[in-house]
Amino acid sequence: MKPRLYLCLALLAFLAADAPQDPSPSDLELLQGTWVLESGERDGKKVPDDQLGKATVVSKGNKYKITAGIGTATRGTFTIDPDKSPKWLDATAAAGPDKGKTWLGIYTVDGTTHRACLAPPGQPRPEKFASPADSGVIDETWTKQQKKQK
Repeated sequence: MKPRLYLCLALLAFLAADAPQDPSPSDLELLQGTWVLESGERDGKKVPDDQLGKATVVSKGNKYKITAGIGTATRGTFTIDPDKSPKWLDATAAAGPDKGKTWLGIYTVDGTTHRACLAPPGQPRPEKFASPADSGVIDETWTKQQKKQK
């Protein structure tokens, strides 16, 4: 009986080791780190040049922190659904005038560039990447900040 048990365990270990692994990281993994604002629009108006390259979003787990006064929240949590088309991003503010409220949005991420289009609380989720005039919708493109070499 014991040889059979060992044979079954060995076979299971072999099959588990041989199972194909998905080499691509998940969207949540890709979103981790510090992102620098590259371009953006709100209500159809471009983000001022003095904020480009200075505003940052730091993602750690499902939490985010915004610096340089972009948007109304400085920190909060987010959820994503990469199976939707376009992919969904929901951000809930933990501070500021929108504390406890959720911005519904869409996103793309490829590892070095992240684009998010978010509607203010109470508004429907955007269906495309655009920021129409007087909509309150934010459409921003972020670039991943590279870790500094020591």
